[in-house]
Amino acid sequence: DDSTGGDCQLIGTWDSGTKTCTVGNDGTTGATAEIQADTTDGIIIGSDGITLQGEITPGCGLCTDIVGPTAGSFAGIKVDGKSNITIKDFNLQNFGYGILAENVETLTIENVVNSGGQRAVDFQIDNSNNVVLDGMIPNTSSELFITNSNNVVVKNNGPSNSWGAIKIGNSHYVEITDS
Repeated sequence: DDSTGGDCQLIGTWDSGTKTCTVGNDGTTGATAEIQADTTDGIIIGSDGITLQGEITPGCGLCTDIVGPTAGSFAGIKVDGKSNITIKDFNLQNFGYGILAENVETLTIENVVNSGGQRAVDFQIDNSNNVVLDGMIPNTSSELFITNSNNVVVKNNGPSNSWGAIKIGNSHYVEITDS
């Protein structure tokens, strides 16, 4: 989270005032930006207060894909031990976990989909507090795991019955609406 956003400059544009890394295409209408992770996690968020944002543009819609290997348990986006994180506007494909969040305090995930690719991706929230998942569109085989977490809201995820399963263990104050 330095003046250049660390590794953000390698995958997108950094706004130091808002601590936002916008991962996107070159501005071409209808073009899709893609990050390919062959043998590792796709993006690891390494500082507090970060917004990781894909692009939505005319003629393309949700235009930022993060594509993983077709095998393994890697994460498209990984957050561990951070706070005040926002992740929005991505299509995650072929990862064991689309988003793996562990030990996070205040996390917002908006408009994240699992479309295309060779396998469904799962989403895991573990040992985290104050989490909102809003406007996600999972694959019908995707699973959401919420473990050892508090104050989790899952809302506006569609279409109805789109999750393969939502599994909650040892967590408190979990609200699920319109999912």
